[in-house]
Amino acid sequence: MLLRIALASALLLAVTAQRQIKTEACDEAGKGVIQSVTVTPCTTEPCQLKKGAVASFGFKYTCDQDSEFVRLQGTASGPFGIKIPIPGLQNDFCKVVDCPVQKDKVYEGSFDMRIGRVPLTKTTVEMKVLGASGLSACFKFPVKLI
Repeated sequence: MLLRIALASALLLAVTAQRQIKTEACDEAGKGVIQSVTVTPCTTEPCQLKKGAVASFGFKYTCDQDSEFVRLQGTASGPFGIKIPIPGLQNDFCKVVDCPVQKDKVYEGSFDMRIGRVPLTKTTVEMKVLGASGLSACFKFPVKLI
């Protein structure tokens, strides 16, 4: 009985620690559509992500091009507006979605990433989705690194 209560509590905690975050289009956003992005663990906006811990990112995305490949490029805003590549980000998005991708098809998926131990506390993450025809989508969101 105690085991069931513990499992149910852990499941409830895991579900409540997930949050659909608000994203903003980049200045150059592409024509693909990001319908939603979820982050686990996240209970506040901006999400507070622990350096060295693993976070899960879920998405729902409508592709704007036919492409044999999809690449994910992520940066964090550093001092003086310098964009720093996100360490540990899986750039080969075909490991997350089935490639080749098709125009107007909706893709859903998730990936895990260890949060880097970078010398930043508050930053804006910018994520670009790139295909054979170039930029498909770009969005950004604030995070707090603890």
